[in-house]
Amino acid sequence: MIKEKNLKILECWNITGRGIIAELQYNGKGLPEGTILKSSQKNIQWKIKNRLLFNHTLDKQKRFPNEKEIIMRFHFRPIENLEKSEKDIQNKEEKGIYQYEIEGIGHDQKPEKNEQLEIEK
Repeated sequence: MIKEKNLKILECWNITGRGIIAELQYNGKGLPEGTILKSSQKNIQWKIKNRLLFNHTLDKQKRFPNEKEIIMRFHFRPIENLEKSEKDIQNKEEKGIYQYEIEGIGHDQKPEKNEQLEIEK
């Protein structure tokens, strides 16, 4: 059951071949596949497809049993880039910041940076 009803889009990208990736700040206990997010500024919605986890931090990332997960694989050179990425991901998760793949419902727009979204269901 989702308790927290609002979240904030921190960054959003449209990735060719993947779709919309949203980095969002959310203080709840995970967003299950199919969760509907509604813009508080526009009358449009998005649906959660899955949560993105990363191969190099998989054992350190927060995980929620209600989420569908996709593991993204990255290779790093030099090794310092891997260490920086690990620290960045851990720091973000401590602040409730996670990445999700989302899709527009009836549109192909991505949410705007700093946009507030409400969880419909």
